[in-house]
Amino acid sequence: MFFKIEEEMRKNPLYYADEINRINLRAVSLIPLIGIPASIFNILAHMIMTRQTYAQQIGIILLVYYCAVLMISKAASLAHYTGGTTLIYLVQAPVYLITILSGTVLDPDYQAITFLLYLIALPPFVLDRPGKAIGVMSLWTLLFIGLSRICKADSVFRGDFLHAMQAYFLSLGAQIIILDSRFKMIRNHLEMIRYSETDELTGLLNRRFFLLNVSKLIMARKASFIRAEICEVGERDGIPATEFTEKSVEKKVRPVNPSPLVIAAFDISQMRSYNEQNGYHEGNQLLIEVGKRLSEEFPGCLTARFEEDHFYVFAHQNMVELAIDHLREHPVLGTSGHPIVITIGMYRIAENDSVTMACDRAALAQQRATKAQPVRVYDEQLRTEHELTQHLLNRFHEAIAAREFEVYYQPIVDSRTGEIVYMEALVRWMNPERGLISPGVIIPLLEDNGYITELDLYVVRRVAEDMLAGDREGFPKNPVSVNLSRMDFSAKDMPQEITAILDSANIPRSRIMIEVTESAFAIANARIRESLIRFHRLGFKVWMDDFGSGYSSLNLLREFHFDTVKFDMQFVKNLADEEKSRTILRHLIELVEALGIVTLVEGIETEEQKELISEMGARLMQGYIFGRPIPFDEVREKYRKEESE
Repeated sequence: MFFKIEEEMRKNPLYYADEINRINLRAVSLIPLIGIPASIFNILAHMIMTRQTYAQQIGIILLVYYCAVLMISKAASLAHYTGGTTLIYLVQAPVYLITILSGTVLDPDYQAITFLLYLIALPPFVLDRPGKAIGVMSLWTLLFIGLSRICKADSVFRGDFLHAMQAYFLSLGAQIIILDSRFKMIRNHLEMIRYSETDELTGLLNRRFFLLNVSKLIMARKASFIRAEICEVGERDGIPATEFTEKSVEKKVRPVNPSPLVIAAFDISQMRSYNEQNGYHEGNQLLIEVGKRLSEEFPGCLTARFEEDHFYVFAHQNMVELAIDHLREHPVLGTSGHPIVITIGMYRIAENDSVTMACDRAALAQQRATKAQPVRVYDEQLRTEHELTQHLLNRFHEAIAAREFEVYYQPIVDSRTGEIVYMEALVRWMNPERGLISPGVIIPLLEDNGYITELDLYVVRRVAEDMLAGDREGFPKNPVSVNLSRMDFSAKDMPQEITAILDSANIPRSRIMIEVTESAFAIANARIRESLIRFHRLGFKVWMDDFGSGYSSLNLLREFHFDTVKFDMQFVKNLADEEKSRTILRHLIELVEALGIVTLVEGIETEEQKELISEMGARLMQGYIFGRPIPFDEVREKYRKEESE
């Protein structure tokens, strides 16, 4: 029985966690309804029968505690609190401690009664994994038995032990029955949701009914037509999508739309970060709004939400393209009023495709979509890309262990003297089978799959190793900037991790610059702000990379403390030919410098660009004209050659 419950919880962790949390939060407010009458009875019983002052005081303490729990549970808003299981254990802990101490240490001459009553009464309030719930109950019982053995005479202890075992097994039997029945209720509720037709949150079709109905439509098309055209089946033809039947398809299908049929997968970009910043309630509201928009854009078509923020539509390709245009013109807005990026993948259904495979390929196309290219169509190129990404992901940890990732260094020069004053650490993957993997491929891939933090910390460790090697050979001690991804700040405590690496190598923190791209601040500003403040306190300097590439650059200068701002290379591309670009960049440099922030312009490739940037007053410059990124071995060779000359 227990193993079945544990297996069900592993299959549906999010659903069970939510239900268990909700039930335990309710149980917290119910515990005082039993505890208060019990405490009052305990006080009156001791006043009338035993006249033991300490026992009356214990009863009063418990009464006050239960009243406090009741008032706090009623006053506090626990509806969105996610720690219900932990909370109910914490609420029960003082009761167990007080009754154990009062029945052992404070009263060693008599057998304990109150704790045994609570040992029977309190465990059924907890809904948790059976092993954990019984384990906690067992620990309290062992604590009581241990203290009783220490504090009481053998004859009294034997009575306590016997009664404790009776109470324990009685409570254990009750808990097993109650847990089994409560988990059955949850499981039945889950099954009801799983096999109902619509998604509970958005009202769209769920996965099961979407796949079923799409399969029926495709079968009807094959039965009715040899060619690929099919009409829209839905409310536009008088057939509600949710009331689809094979019979109605036979009557209504007619070739009115020659556009190919597709499965389109829609996904909300950065949904996890949106939930972290705004809360799960606002996240659910966003899911509801997206579901509503898809229903409006595809009236009469099959639309579904599979899980989380993954939506699917079965429609003609020209309808999907029209909907995409509408979403561009009138995007869904988040709580802050900013547009929500929705990435879309399309797969054209072929003759013998299964619906499940079509959905998988649409999802794959969606995963390859980006903010810059939010729509992708599954094709041969995408299939090849998928094979490559799977190969890279499968080999990532092996590549880290084999040190296939090389750190390259690019110089950053002082615009006044031309001397190298900093280096930027850049990572390259020398894959033995595929050759050099572009950072433009590997960085987004690792970010999407949760590996980027491991790579970024690997780079910091390699930089520390190279610094120690350079120090031994007398290299100039130029500080090095390292790039951090926005994902790093939610995955790890980056100030602590990087500090530990440098301190273990005895490298001053002033020799590492923390470089964060401007796009990282679009979501989860609070967490990044806290990390950057800690970096400064620990002695690091913080740089903003790609300044000017986003819509809120100037706001970031006001809200955050940066030591250096690196201007996006897009400013430099047409600098020599466009007076407008020169004017914008010149004034931005003046503005940033006026704020006391060092300015750095990257992407400089020509002498003309170098002269223009220098005249504008930028203090630092970076680009191929000063040196391409090279591995440490080449840095060493270059230094030795300069020394010999």
